[in-house]
Amino acid sequence: MNTLLIGDVAEMLKVSESTITRWCEESRKGNSRFPLPISVKGGKRRWLLSDIESFLASQSTATQKPTTARQQRRSAKAYVVASITRQLTNID
Repeated sequence: MNTLLIGDVAEMLKVSESTITRWCEESRKGNSRFPLPISVKGGKRRWLLSDIESFLASQSTATQKPTTARQQRRSAKAYVVASITRQLTNID
C-alpha cells in the first residue's frame, strides 16, 4: 500500500498544504470529492496514492472542474462585480 504525506499530495496537485486541508474539510461536509486521508499508527494522516491518482484522473476527464462552495461564492461575486461594471460603463 503506497501512501503519501500531505506535502507529497500538495506537490502532486501543485497546491499548498493548507489547500489540501481545506479540501478535506469541504469533503467531510459533502461539498467536495477530494479523497480523505487514512489514519496510520501514531495518529498520522496519509493519503493512498491510488486515491490521489483517481482524483487527478477525474479532474482531467471532467468537462468542468468540480468547485468547492467557497470557489462558487467567489465566482458569483466576480460575476456580479463584472455585471455592475458593465452597466456603469454603459451609462451616458
